Amino acid sequence: MSMKWRSSIDSDRFGFAVGKTFTITAATIESVLHESRAEGLRLLIARCPADDWSTVHALEQHGFLLMDTLLYFRRSLDKTLLMPAGEALIRAVRANESDVVSAVSREAFADYRGHYNTDTRLDPAIVAEIYPSWARRAVIDRTVANEVL
Repeated sequence: MSMKWRSSIDSDRFGFAVGKTFTITAATIESVLHESRAEGLRLLIARCPADDWSTVHALEQHGFLLMDTLLYFRRSLDKTLLMPAGEALIRAVRANESDVVSAVSREAFADYRGHYNTDTRLDPAIVAEIYPSWARRAVIDRTVANEVL
């Protein structure tokens, strides 16, 4: 059986089958749900553009709950100085600094209300470790992030 939607890291973390999809649409929801059930998923994290109302409404009609809305901002670090020259050093984090980055993440995300935090079915103690774990992996694993500054 294919594990098309299964998220191994989330399944291992929570101790039950969790899936993720970033491509769900109103037109594909039935097939995604059918395949998810066939995979034995107990939780499916489904993302769609916030302005795709037909998909948002279709998800609601199938019992999904809105857990968060993401906003993405970008700023080039090589075109504009964030501070006057000499006042800040921006450099790549070294692999041996992964624990420091994890600790910073723990503080930075302490009050964050993302989709894991707002889902009352998930163990808060496990959820509290997600972002520090992600930050640590981002430093040491180039498949998680190209670079950490």
